[in-house]
Amino acid sequence: MSFVTCPGCNMAFAAGRGMCCHLYHSPKCRPKNVHSSSSNPFWLVPDETAFTLAPHDSAVENDFVFSSDDGYPEGDSDEEEMLVDGPPPQGDDCLLDVVVFPQAYTTSQKYEAQLLKIIHSTGAPNGAFQSIMSWARSALSDGYDFLPSPLAYDRQIHHLEKLVGMQACRPTRVPVNLFRPDMEEDILDVVVFDFPTMLASLFNCPVLNKLENLVVNPTDRFAKYNAAGGKLGEVNSALWYNNAYSHLVTEPDKDFLCPIIFAMDKTVISEMAGLSVFVILFTTTIFNRQASV
Repeated sequence: MSFVTCPGCNMAFAAGRGMCCHLYHSPKCRPKNVHSSSSNPFWLVPDETAFTLAPHDSAVENDFVFSSDDGYPEGDSDEEEMLVDGPPPQGDDCLLDVVVFPQAYTTSQKYEAQLLKIIHSTGAPNGAFQSIMSWARSALSDGYDFLPSPLAYDRQIHHLEKLVGMQACRPTRVPVNLFRPDMEEDILDVVVFDFPTMLASLFNCPVLNKLENLVVNPTDRFAKYNAAGGKLGEVNSALWYNNAYSHLVTEPDKDFLCPIIFAMDKTVISEMAGLSVFVILFTTTIFNRQASV
């Protein structure tokens, strides 16, 4: 449990409800009477914020309904804070956290709440909170200054493309005539990737092209592949590979047989209109099944 110090009386309280309860019962310590400074361990709402506290002994109608927020990742709750001994609060006590909540926040609460709002407004999954926090801790420990250049998302993508030499991997649109019998001309733009560039990107990947990921001759990776013990397993261990090698490889010192596997995957884009697209994928048999998956 973390603790914060009240800037009004310098007493230590548990972060969250403990500080809120103290401010509720101690008007002299509220933000309108205490000026925040860089040395204070928590952030105060400015004085001009339109917010008032109801008197502690005033009668409050107990007709409020509160619902819990289930939008947090599993395993992210703190049972010590969620479970409270004794009967549930009634009347003023039930409103205490809500009424006093805007009075003071710890620095952690302020930026965690801002991050939660960003995740919600952008439609990111709930698990993004933990992922971003882990990334931020790692970046901070490595001395990252959080001053990216360029700042915009699109410019960062173009910068990374140039850094790793992937400008040629960008897709293009090719107009294709569907030649429907009931229409003279029906042109549709099809998104395509340059096949030689895509194949070269697979061969140039240092992580993918490790020997444990390849189905090649272990002594000479450019020579004919022979399965260990003659056992069948990978595509290159079958009779088809041997027949293709015999017919296509005429100069073993120069030729390398690289079989290509194509696959199509149907994706429905509009069930009501019956529209779908077929994505064409490819890989090569020199990558084993574990690497391909």
